[in-house]
Amino acid sequence: MFLIASKMILCLVLAFLLGAVVGYLLCKMCKESECEAGGAPAQKVFDAKPKAVSKEEVTPDDLKRISGVGEKIEAALNGLGVYTFEQIANWNEDNIAWVDEHLVFKGRIKREGWVEQAKLLASGEETEFSKRFDDKKGK
Repeated sequence: MFLIASKMILCLVLAFLLGAVVGYLLCKMCKESECEAGGAPAQKVFDAKPKAVSKEEVTPDDLKRISGVGEKIEAALNGLGVYTFEQIANWNEDNIAWVDEHLVFKGRIKREGWVEQAKLLASGEETEFSKRFDDKKGK
């Protein structure tokens, strides 16, 4: 019985040590790849924040007219200083990545075509979704 318990403890210790070594090596590799990529990627994402405005500076658009934007996402965008279709229409790839990171969308902006929809809506045109949305609201 003692022999079995000591073997189990030895296996657990070895597994722990192996995990610690592998974790250390992976961490070291990740840090080195960031340096090779030209610096800290987190700084690039931070620098890509889209232009924010205050609600008083603009006439807010109903961002829910964009397919994929509901009340919660609209409130989150407003919290980041995004109130108009024009702001979203002017987002570039870095801005999209920044918003993805801060609102935890992970690809939703591109997948649902927010920028393209916002360009149409900012120019006064309609999208199929905005037409249905307006019909439901009685506009």
